[in-house]
Amino acid sequence: MTMPPPASDDVEISCDYLVVGAGTSGMSFVDTLLTENATATVVLVDRNSRPGGHWNMAYPFVRLHQPSCFYGMNSLPLGKRRDRWGREVFDANDAATAAEIVAYYERGIERFRRSGRVTCFFRAEYKCARGAAGEGSRHTIVSHDLKMTRVRCAKVVAVSSDVVVPSARDPLVPVHERVGFAPVNALPGAIAVGSHRNFVVLGAGKTGCDAIVELLSRGVDRSRIQWVISRDVWYFVRDEMYRNGNSFANTGRFMRCFLEETSVEDTFLAIEKLGFLARLDP
Repeated sequence: MTMPPPASDDVEISCDYLVVGAGTSGMSFVDTLLTENATATVVLVDRNSRPGGHWNMAYPFVRLHQPSCFYGMNSLPLGKRRDRWGREVFDANDAATAAEIVAYYERGIERFRRSGRVTCFFRAEYKCARGAAGEGSRHTIVSHDLKMTRVRCAKVVAVSSDVVVPSARDPLVPVHERVGFAPVNALPGAIAVGSHRNFVVLGAGKTGCDAIVELLSRGVDRSRIQWVISRDVWYFVRDEMYRNGNSFANTGRFMRCFLEETSVEDTFLAIEKLGFLARLDP
């Protein structure tokens, strides 16, 4: 984006912290800051229309890769289970959906705003102050309609991540023009309208596995699915690890393998023997 010339009605505001990015890291930082610093003021800026970072672009059937109680902000539980005192309880099967995570962070934003100490700018870009740094430096926020807000702050916290969801990037391998390629986000629609007879899934990471499960759960016959796996795959077996709840005993058995074995291969085989790891193709 080319920054327009300053307008005479530009607004200038001040804060203690200018936080760039309202994804998981940025939201958690602001949440902890407000809890531990009773006077800190924050300006929060994000290019998306709402908080949640890459969860806003995630495929619709994705779920969190870990129990919900392990994720999110300290002051606002994400997990659904509570004890009789209202405290969050570990549940290995409670993995929030993308929509639930985005809604959760929207609740977090409302809490921030009610504090009176956080000013939010969404659908906006942060522009670094050239040659300015440190206390009292000035920065610029440019909104989607090119309105400019000057920010004077004591500290800039810029959250950086290499996460790029499939819908926001080109294919990782060359695809022939006659092949009906689509990112995983489009999979439910393709199944619903019956526009594809056969499906080829590339990769056996979480996204690839989710795609396979989605196809099978929607009634696509296995004979119509080809799965391209480029390397040996080991999976963490949560059902076994969490068999007795969030078991410290199981964690101890898991970690003991690293202490007792003398090679990477022997360590993996020992963990596999315990049932905490499993190979897709033993």
